[in-house]
Amino acid sequence: MMDRIPETHPLCSLFRDALDKAFKEFAPLYSPGVSVHLCEDVLCDFVNAERLYRLQSCEGARLEELPRMIEVSSAKEGPERRLEVDSYIGDFTLFMGGFFPLSLRQQKWSQPDPMVTKVGKIFVKFGAPLEYYAAEGRNAYGRAAETARLFAPSDRETYSLLAEHFEGYLDLMRRVKGLITAEEESQD
Repeated sequence: MMDRIPETHPLCSLFRDALDKAFKEFAPLYSPGVSVHLCEDVLCDFVNAERLYRLQSCEGARLEELPRMIEVSSAKEGPERRLEVDSYIGDFTLFMGGFFPLSLRQQKWSQPDPMVTKVGKIFVKFGAPLEYYAAEGRNAYGRAAETARLFAPSDRETYSLLAEHFEGYLDLMRRVKGLITAEEESQD
């Protein structure tokens, strides 16, 4: 698997600049921990498809469908793995929903009726993939925050904020995408 791109790579600078500009427009969402997480663990990490689809099943198969990723989250592999999987699912849903919402609308699932998730104490069936992704992303970050309480306390606040304001961070990521697109067009 390809390693992360180094922080000194020009793409990281592009992402950092766009993220800084977007946070000026979304100031109430700003948190230093969230900003670093979005830049390093989402944008710079997911720039390569190998890194974007790095989650594997317990048997070692590459996972590309959200329902399959959620199955891995509920596997009994230990809290450290659960934190890794849940934070990845939150990051994945945030990235895909922010940068590729149109591709989510065209999503084909290998299992029937996968867009069901628990919201609070009830199960909800979603009609739109983006709503399903948002609910699962919010849930995954919430689980990551709870697990981080014991195993990564310095990350707990970041995951809590991402869970509580998931839709706002989706909007922020769409703005980052727009700023990057505008930057590319201005250089042409």
